[in-house]
Amino acid sequence: MSGEKASTLTTANLKAFVSKARKKEKEGSSTNVAKEGGGSVGQEIPLKRKRGGGNSRVVDLTAVKDDNAVFTAEEIDVAFQSQVGLHGYKEGPSNSIWSAGFPFMAVADEFAQVDSDVKTIHEAGKIGVARYLQVIGARLLSIGRTSELDAILDADNVVAVKKLKESLQERDLKIDKLRSEVKALKKASETEVNKLKKDLDVSVAETGGLKARIAELEEEVLTAFTFGFDRAVAQIGVVAPEVDINLLDVTKIVSGGRLMDDGTLPENQDESVSVEKGAD
Repeated sequence: MSGEKASTLTTANLKAFVSKARKKEKEGSSTNVAKEGGGSVGQEIPLKRKRGGGNSRVVDLTAVKDDNAVFTAEEIDVAFQSQVGLHGYKEGPSNSIWSAGFPFMAVADEFAQVDSDVKTIHEAGKIGVARYLQVIGARLLSIGRTSELDAILDADNVVAVKKLKESLQERDLKIDKLRSEVKALKKASETEVNKLKKDLDVSVAETGGLKARIAELEEEVLTAFTFGFDRAVAQIGVVAPEVDINLLDVTKIVSGGRLMDDGTLPENQDESVSVEKGAD
């Protein structure tokens, strides 16, 4: 037939297609794993098929073997044990929704079988209902997991807040201790300062007394010096009456054979030397 594309379906193409299909089926059909870490041979584990690139690959959700997995077998077991009490039925009053005698169908007939609602469900059809249940299930899965993570985060926050409170309490205790030490140190410092002030007052008083005593001693020395000079002058008047004792002056010194005012000596000549020269 002119204009039509010739068929490329051949025996070789068919064999290649069948071989490829069998290979893909073989790769995705394994559901058992060998015994490892206490598991029994042939034990089934949850598997998940991922689509992409036309190939199917199996993912182990238990994460028992994979060191890089998110969850460990222990964590999975803990998650299971935490919800065991919510599954199945329990002994209890008949109006408990966990009781085997709870009238689920009667409640559904009374509250969930409105004619318009039933009609809506029938119009959606079994396929529509099945798809809707998948959506609801997926959303419940997301909500459940999010709620779980929020609860875990809240628990972590409670622990963190508790540790923070303990840390703050320890800090407050340290601050109180430091305040007590500073208060005691301040009190001791004030006591020491008061003692030093008293000692200073005593020292000032003693210094004042010493200054007064020095002034008294200076006056006594000058008095004795003057008295001695007067006595020497009187003796000179007796021993050498020819000497004019009026030339003698208690405030002068002898230097170079002359009487000079005290304080007029050269800087390199002291009083004792001048007196000796005068005596010569």
